[in-house]
Amino acid sequence: SKHEVKDRLKATPFHYACDGGHVRVVRLFLSASADMEIQDHVGMTPLMRSSCAGHLQVVRALLGAGCDKNLCDHGGLTALLHASYEGHVEVKSLLV
Repeated sequence: SKHEVKDRLKATPFHYACDGGHVRVVRLFLSASADMEIQDHVGMTPLMRSSCAGHLQVVRALLGAGCDKNLCDHGGLTALLHASYEGHVEVKSLLV
């Protein structure tokens, strides 16, 4: 679908909405059945990218929609590890 068009880094508009903490846009993608597990060039999912950026409300919306929090990127890191490495304690607590 058109919301899954990827750029040269294999990132979609959904990835960028999660990166930017745009929770309303993220909810629109979720209601349009966007692929919640879609990976970018390093294997990061929208959940991983929002966890890394510390966007608590986006992470909450993604988990509520059923995102798999146990997926790993190409380096073997989960969303929890990304949040931990970046020091996002509240996000980490949602992912434990």
